[in-house]
Amino acid sequence: MEIKLGEGKTEFGPGVSIDLTGDEVALAIDAYLVSHGVHVDGARTIRVNGGLCEKGSIYVDPSGFVISPTGDKLPGRGDGGFTLGADVKLYDRYRFAIPVDATIVKFSDSNDGVECVLRSSNNPNYSVGSKVWVSINQLRRA
Repeated sequence: MEIKLGEGKTEFGPGVSIDLTGDEVALAIDAYLVSHGVHVDGARTIRVNGGLCEKGSIYVDPSGFVISPTGDKLPGRGDGGFTLGADVKLYDRYRFAIPVDATIVKFSDSNDGVECVLRSSNNPNYSVGSKVWVSINQLRRA
């Protein structure tokens, strides 16, 4: 399974794309059956549109979001609704003991990372004015 920002070109964002192998699609169908009280014991063949499924995909609209198995949130808007120049709270527990104030100065090409300029800092290795790249998931509105 691969979860990534979609390739949508709407004004509202790229959406989120979830790509599945054929086996993962079959497992999802099997899980659906079990959730509805249908239990199959033994070998089975699951067909989609009359044939074996080689792959599948799910597109999540920009108005939605996906929580990955690792707990990361991928907003359908891509940028989480943030704009260049926005003041944000940056949550990075590895570099900063507590959230710091920052300003967004650049989005990554994939729209899942941002470059921020620090407006406050509690780490001597990252002074005020330093630029840092972080995941969009590490930002909150100031």
